Amino acid sequence: MQRREFIAAAALAVATPAAIAAEEKKKVWPRVPLEWYGEGMFNELAEKGSGAASPGPEGRPTAYIAFDSQCPWCEKLYRASIPLNDRIKFVWCPVAVLSINSEPQGTMILAAADPWKKFVEHEEHFHDKEFRGLPVDQKEVWKLPEKIRAKVWTNSKIVRRNGTRTIPYGVFKTRAGEYRAIYSGMTTEDLKKVCDL
Repeated sequence: MQRREFIAAAALAVATPAAIAAEEKKKVWPRVPLEWYGEGMFNELAEKGSGAASPGPEGRPTAYIAFDSQCPWCEKLYRASIPLNDRIKFVWCPVAVLSINSEPQGTMILAAADPWKKFVEHEEHFHDKEFRGLPVDQKEVWKLPEKIRAKVWTNSKIVRRNGTRTIPYGVFKTRAGEYRAIYSGMTTEDLKKVCDL
């Protein structure tokens, strides 16, 4: 190798980590991953999933949303969905991906006599200084019902095997049978468009 080639190669080797780091900063996950299978996610959550359903009139079209109880973006999406509860049935399906508190909080929501009321309680306390949402005593987690804990993991498996990469992530089935993605950062207006409102 000639001296010039050696110097150029050495400079490239030094620059490569910085270039890679710059590329990583630019990297943005696609909002709808290529491998996402909306129909599978919708049907599996409808048949085998568990969640807290927003109250409202019967006959509303349904949207299933996978959320982690420790996720701030999930809480924001919940806030954006509130004005649409009278027209869309949102079923919030807890998954465990972010923290040791995710599974127990999801279990507490699903185990409640009124899962929706417990879900709202969790969201209303999401910004408390003491704890993010429902308080969890890790020494007492083992007392939570195993069958309900398993439901949180069933939700988690469903969304993973249907290509979901991020949380929150949801799916809405239009009256025409189209499966549309609901994802982090959506506003009420965005949700209206997805849900044909």
